[in-house]
Amino acid sequence: VEADATLARMHDALSKFPEIDTDTARYGLTARLLADPTEYVEACRKVLVAERPDLKVEPVVTLGHRLREHTELLERHGVDLLVLNTKDDDQLAMHGLAYPLAVETRDTPLLML
Repeated sequence: VEADATLARMHDALSKFPEIDTDTARYGLTARLLADPTEYVEACRKVLVAERPDLKVEPVVTLGHRLREHTELLERHGVDLLVLNTKDDDQLAMHGLAYPLAVETRDTPLLML
């Protein structure tokens, strides 16, 4: 889940440059922002399915409020395991979302990579 508020601020900043085609830039920025997590999720899915072919893996890459979206997705899909990328250059242990998710989703097992 990528933060939609951050993306909205980026889109707003882009709109301030008259020489930039705002619609194209917005589309490109959004697509690029979602490309990395999509590739990461697919790599995780491949490894999980290779080990457990009968496992049902439903990748979800979306925009929204990170904590709210995660908890809603967990409830909506009856998730048995949430896999998270917790690497962050600014944090030594894990990125800022990992801790609140671990606290808010105590009933769902987490795999933090």
